[in-house]
Amino acid sequence: MKKAGILGGGQLGRMLLQSAANYPVLTHVLENDENCPAAHLCHYFTKGNINNFDDVYQFGKNLDCLTIEIESVNTDALEKLQQEGVKIFPHPEALKTIKNKILQKQFYADNQLPSSPFLVTQNKEDLKLHKDFLPAVHKASTDGYDGRGVQVLHSEDDYEKGFDVPSVLEKMVQVKKEIAIIVAVASNGETAIYAPVDMVFDNNLNLLSHQISPADLDEKIFWKLEAVALTTVKKLNSPGIFAVELFVDNHNN
Repeated sequence: MKKAGILGGGQLGRMLLQSAANYPVLTHVLENDENCPAAHLCHYFTKGNINNFDDVYQFGKNLDCLTIEIESVNTDALEKLQQEGVKIFPHPEALKTIKNKILQKQFYADNQLPSSPFLVTQNKEDLKLHKDFLPAVHKASTDGYDGRGVQVLHSEDDYEKGFDVPSVLEKMVQVKKEIAIIVAVASNGETAIYAPVDMVFDNNLNLLSHQISPADLDEKIFWKLEAVALTTVKKLNSPGIFAVELFVDNHNN
């Protein structure tokens, strides 16, 4: 029986385990919290840090395949495991791009994917060099999720809200809708795309309030979104399940 590992034991890990129960696999989970949502559904639980090289490597070295429930994992360990024959989904090279917002934005630019203008800052002081770029959104390059690592900067008075770590300063877009599309890619390249959902956010917390599924979209916008999502995932050149998040602006771009 194949041995499949999951890095992270949160709600997504639990849902993944529920699907895995339909297949002849032994499931392993690596997570620091012994009482995490996934801990009681897997066959084997290992307490450890998904960002620690040794923890990830030791966890994965005797498995057949390894996947993630969150992108902030130790990709160096995953690269070594992949070199030793463990199948990693998504590939470590793709994860390096996904987990770092600076690399993400450069990836979009290099592949001519539609994205808002951006600058890279190393600290708060750098913000003073770009006052003409405001209003903008300051995003820490790593470890930002669920509203963390994101600050809206309307004017110079907001500089103190910024981050003292390498970050992206992204030109603010007048957003009409925020859409997410799930794209699944098999090892043989076979691809499935799922209906887009409309994500409605709390403007103060930058957290998801609720989703509308399927999204209410004009047909032309729908096809544009699908094309961008498929192209983005294709350029990552990796199997896996990807959530592609997109803005629709007031001009339907």
